Amino acid sequence: MLLKNKLIKNSIYYLLFNAITGAIPFFLLPVLTVYLSTTQYGIVSLFQTSLAFMIPIVSLSMGFYIDKFFFKVSKEELAEEIGNMLFILLTIVMLITFFIFFSQNLINYALIGFPFKWVIVIPIVCFFSTITSFNLILLRNNDKVNHFGVFQVLQTLLNLGLSLLFVISLSMNWSGRLLGITIAFSTTGIFSLLYIYNNGYFVFDFNLNKIKRILKFSAPLLFQGIATFVIFQSNIFIINSVDGKSSVGIYSVALAFAAIMGVFQDAVIKTANPWFYKRLSSIKGFNKVELVRANLAINILFIIVAILVYIISIFLIKIFTESNYHSAILYVLPLTLAVSFNGMYKLSSIYLINLEKTKLLSIITTVVAIVSIFLNYFLISYYGLLGASIAFCLSLFLQFIVTAFFAQKLYPMPILKTIITEFSKIKFINKK
Repeated sequence: MLLKNKLIKNSIYYLLFNAITGAIPFFLLPVLTVYLSTTQYGIVSLFQTSLAFMIPIVSLSMGFYIDKFFFKVSKEELAEEIGNMLFILLTIVMLITFFIFFSQNLINYALIGFPFKWVIVIPIVCFFSTITSFNLILLRNNDKVNHFGVFQVLQTLLNLGLSLLFVISLSMNWSGRLLGITIAFSTTGIFSLLYIYNNGYFVFDFNLNKIKRILKFSAPLLFQGIATFVIFQSNIFIINSVDGKSSVGIYSVALAFAAIMGVFQDAVIKTANPWFYKRLSSIKGFNKVELVRANLAINILFIIVAILVYIISIFLIKIFTESNYHSAILYVLPLTLAVSFNGMYKLSSIYLINLEKTKLLSIITTVVAIVSIFLNYFLISYYGLLGASIAFCLSLFLQFIVTAFFAQKLYPMPILKTIITEFSKIKFINKK
């Protein structure tokens, strides 16, 4: 009972902090849709999309490494691992920054959709974003929910406040929004690094064997990260090439409202992750029925909330945005369902990560990414922005189904038996 109460309490806290973080788009939408044209809003979206592309390359998704070993090694050993992870991170950032700088005469970076001076900033922002993510994982696994929230809210307030200052007071239009994002991410990253060090989770002891082990685990996740970007963000670039930045701006508004579902999904996953990892890492084994029940309950909850978010968004879009953005309503439902399927995928992937099957995860996501490109190209060509949202939904559903299939093969679970048992209980209750 105490465990259940603690999980519920943590879920509420995560939901609250995620709600504050997710409130950025809604506090900014009434402002940005007035002060920025659909084209300028599209530029902001392209910058954020580029960040999403670069983060898995810079980070190698090493946060999964922390999750995997947090409950298996001592704090001192984990601190040494994180020290070597930060060395890898810094090396990657330097290499990418040098490459971008010295290749500007060979590569036409203007095709990305914003000036080169902002392209060169992206790896640095990703560096600080990755450090913040490491810190948040440590706080989450230590059940320090309040400290977790402080870092999220700090970044949120900086992002919101600086963006409003630069866009409105200093009339910097889209570049003001980009500057606000950059300063907010960098500041939070610096504080996160200090916090990690002060709490004994950072010891720099260069160890080639540890670096090799980290890279062996994380390198396959590079392809996983890039493939995930393709699934989540390639439609933005395809929309830009087919319909232009104005359509990107409208689609981005739909994504901002679908992010309400993302806030809820993320809160549930952050609460569930340590719970699942602890049970899968238990020396005594784990209760399969308990895990199946939790999976089913969370998956059903995701679908229900996705539909509710869509219904609410119908009204909110008309309230929070100018009339030229109202067509975004048409694309919210497929996007919220897509986010719910992504949450289901994250739960299924825990089983593969626990067995260090990161290569299998990468293969699954890469195949889905290739399918996603074809879906986006054809559906956007025929159905425009609606096609983009449907392609996104189908891609994430496919990723979930395939991952769940392999998770079931590696960890055979009594799914059908549990469903029948739970359904029987419901019928029994109704009869009574």
